[in-house]
Parts: sequence; structure tokens; C-alpha cells
Amino acid sequence: MSRRGLVAIAAAVAILSTVGATSSSLASPHAQVGVGGPPITSVDGTAPADGTATTTAFATGPVPAAGSVTTTVLVSAGPTTVPAVPAATTTMIEATTVPAIVPTNLVLTTLTPTTLIPKGTTRAPATSSAELRVRVDAALAKSSAASLGVLVIIDGGASLYERNPDVGLVPASTQKIYVAGAALDLLGADARYRTEVLTNGSIGGSVLRGDLIVRPSGDPSFGSSQLGALAISVRAAGITSVTGSLVLDDGHYDRTVRVASWKAKFSPGESGWLSAFAVDGNHRIDAATVADPGLANLARFRLALVAKGVVVIGPDVRGAAGAAAVGVASVTSAPVADLVASFVKRSDNTYAELMTKELGARTGTGSTVDGVRAIGSYFDRLAVTRPQVQEDGSGLSSNNRSSARVQVRFLQRALAGPNGSTLRRSFAISCVDGTLKSRTCGTQAAGKVFAKSGSIDNVVALTGVTATDSGRPVTFSFLLNGVRSARLGRAAIDEALAEIVASRV
Repeated sequence: MSRRGLVAIAAAVAILSTVGATSSSLASPHAQVGVGGPPITSVDGTAPADGTATTTAFATGPVPAAGSVTTTVLVSAGPTTVPAVPAATTTMIEATTVPAIVPTNLVLTTLTPTTLIPKGTTRAPATSSAELRVRVDAALAKSSAASLGVLVIIDGGASLYERNPDVGLVPASTQKIYVAGAALDLLGADARYRTEVLTNGSIGGSVLRGDLIVRPSGDPSFGSSQLGALAISVRAAGITSVTGSLVLDDGHYDRTVRVASWKAKFSPGESGWLSAFAVDGNHRIDAATVADPGLANLARFRLALVAKGVVVIGPDVRGAAGAAAVGVASVTSAPVADLVASFVKRSDNTYAELMTKELGARTGTGSTVDGVRAIGSYFDRLAVTRPQVQEDGSGLSSNNRSSARVQVRFLQRALAGPNGSTLRRSFAISCVDGTLKSRTCGTQAAGKVFAKSGSIDNVVALTGVTATDSGRPVTFSFLLNGVRSARLGRAAIDEALAEIVASRV
């Protein structure tokens, strides 16, 4: 047989057998799928009274050029008899990739049981913690993760499910909840960023004799429209000519533009270059921006001024406004509460990093390191153990380490605080918006999971809150590391959550 020929593969499948019944009749002894086709979700056949059943599923189709064929069930040299199982579960042997060889040479390989719901039926929800744990275990077994840490806490603090809850793992973007909580607490939900244009000179007629100074505040939402608004306001002040220089006073933050432990590919795509004067997130790769994003944005402001009829005679320089400087124009951001909601739902890395620097500016030099220290102080105020390792705000660093227990306890305490409702509103909602817009759709968990997702290379995570069908609030953290397939990792978490939300424990 050629490698591109047709193959017929016999597959072993356990058929539903009702305990105490003489047989369980299903329509047909065979199920047919194409090679590489969708999984078989039900199998027809007959389960006799002796408690065993034999059925055959055939997979037919061209063998790929790569020389392998993936079937929905484990292949064997022929039909295989397997013990019948209790009516509550029907099992099958999972998909396995085998060499493209003559069918008579096919042999059994690794056995991986999985749950199979019979056609036309809906599995009853778990009604005990023990039953729910079995189902969550089965879901997570499909995750492709090499290691995982999971903690699911039900109201009152009782553990509903846990796996390695104290092991420090890479949290990816779930770490953004730390920045969000600390920003609401330290900066204040109603606080606003203010970007100012000032002068140390005097205005006579339409001429400003002196420097025009831009003093940014690290506003992560500052964009081209705000840059244009500032230029319009300068012109509206009657200024058409500036005899001095265009000055950037950006000492509010340090000038470290990225976190050292990030992969090179993360800048400026995953996170823009970090600076107190950021425009449109600094997601640019031109030489001027890479060399100095602050001065590159000052040059953009000069062009905006020219477009509005304002000419600055002197060069672009960096300096300090000084106490005597007076305001010419300013723009303010939306409240911090709105910025937090925006960046958490969308998982915006640049927002998270600039807010981390802002936290650092309130207590130190405006560095990421100082910002992380400020976040640690917030953990202390919540009486929650700090993360094992935190090197940034966004979660892009693969050096970060948090445990599922740290995340759950942080979330419980932060949500119980004065800004708890604001923090909760910032979470993406499953099958509704943000990073969870396409998650859990078609399950009972749709619209009922409020969480922060996380995903970087080989990491999938989700931390948030939901409730069981019996109405009991749940706080959870799923941290999956060493994931070979992000799709399988997300699907496993979603399946586990669907079981939790549907449960009546």
C-alpha cells in the first residue's frame, strides 16, 4: 500500500451498559469517520448481559505525506472487547497518531481513557465534591500541560479542588490583577493622568519668548488625538512662534524602556517601549523611537504644532520645567478605574507596565523595580503572601512565579476591599467580552465566568470568580505550564469550569 493509499483502522470503544439490565441497545455496530476528521462523540452498538461489548469504528481516508494518520480512537489490529462501564460514564480510547503502515501491522499503543457522553444525552451535573474532582481531573488531563497548579475555593474558604496549589509557576498575564488592584488602591479609582504643556518665558502678542515644555505623566492612554489636542490648545493661547527650545520634562519615570528578562520579540509588539511620554502605546520600530521613545514623541509634537501654525525656533531637548513654569495647555485621562477596566479586559501589556512604573513613581524613582515593590506592599496590606518572583507588571517575563494559592487569596482579599466591585468589573466575561469573548460558549459557564486570562509561550492560565449552579461563589486559579498546545490548555480549563459552574455541590 502506498503512503497515500487508503487505510481501514479498527478501533476499540467501550459501549454504555446499564447496570442490572440484560442489554443496552443502540442502533448500529459501526461508526465511520474520515482520517483527520472530527472526534466520534457517540458509538452505536449492543451491550449484552455478560457485561462486555464489542464494536468497531472505521477511519478511512488518504494517508498524509508526512506518513502518519490521526484517528479519533486508539487503533488496533482488529475489534477489541473491553469491559462495560457504569451507566454514569461511557469511555473511549483517545486519539493516537500512528505510522502510515499496512493495517495488518497496526498494534495497540498508549491507553488514555476519556469521558464520552452518549449521543443525544446531557450528563447530569456533579452533586458531590468527590464527583466534581473526578470530572475536573478528567478535563485537565487533556490540557497537554507538563505541570499545573490549581486551586478552586468555594464560599467560606473551603477547597473545592486543588492540584499543587502552593507550587510557584509562571502566571503569564493573570499577574495583571496585581497591578490593577494596587493601582486602584494606591493611585485611586478616581485619579486621572495629566499631560501638561508649560513655559518658563513670557508671551507677547503671538510670540512666546522662552521655552515650550512638555511634562508628561505616564498616561498609558495618551495617543495621537491627545497630541493634536495639545497643539490646538497652544495655538488657541495665541502662540504662533516660540523663540526657545521644545523641552521634554519626563523625569517622572526612569528611562529603562523594557524589562531585561523579556524575550527580544516582545518589544515593541507585545509591549511598547516604556517611557513617561508614550504616544499610541509606543508600538513603533523606527530608529528614533527605538533609540529614545520620549524624544521621538517630542518630535511628533513639534510636527503637530507646525500643523496648527505654531513654529518652535529652538531644538528638541530634555530638561526640567522648574517651579516657576506656568501652564499653557493640558489634557487629562479617563479615571484610573476606567483605565484599569480597559487594560485588564484587553490584557494590554503596555498599560500594565506603565501603571507599574507609576506605582513606582509614587514611592521611588518611577522604575519597574520600584513599582513591583509597591505592589508587594499592597500584598502586605492585604495580609497575603507575596508572589515568589515578580519582575514586571504585565506577566511577560517567564521568570515570574506565583502559586495558585497566592492568586486566589489575593483575589479574595482585593475583591472584598473598597475597590473590589471596580476590580471585578474589569475582568473579561466568558463568551461576552475581552480575552474571554470566545471562551466557554455553548456551555453552562457562558457569561458566568469573570476572570483574567494569561498566555505566553507554553503557558496558559486563568484566574477569577464564578459560581456553582447551586449559587455558591467560587474563586479559582488555573496555572498550566509546559503546555504543548495552547488550544488544548484553554479547552481543558474551560471544560473544568463548565463542570464547576454546572455542579450542585
